[in-house]
Amino acid sequence: MIKLLVLAAIAALTYAELPDGAAEGAEIEVSAELADQLVAEGVARPAEAAPAPVTSGRKSVKARVLVDGQYGKVNDVVTVTAAAARASSELDADPAAVAYAESLAIGH
Repeated sequence: MIKLLVLAAIAALTYAELPDGAAEGAEIEVSAELADQLVAEGVARPAEAAPAPVTSGRKSVKARVLVDGQYGKVNDVVTVTAAAARASSELDADPAAVAYAESLAIGH
């Protein structure tokens, strides 16, 4: 069994192993096969690991961090998979948001 941190709410009955679903931010324990699937879909990450770096073959995007948390501090700019950016309420991948956060970093 693998422990995961849920990045985006998982609806009930979406996966047979999670009949009650899972809330964003919850820690769940699932089989290795389901863990691989949830991580690949960008809705979860290993609980004890830092946010997964972008791997080759997956579209990466820059995103502004909106709240202090697993991705860094407010207004940090991070590179994540496009799926992770879409799935997380902690990130904003809009180019204007990224440009704003980058402009703040230049001033420091």
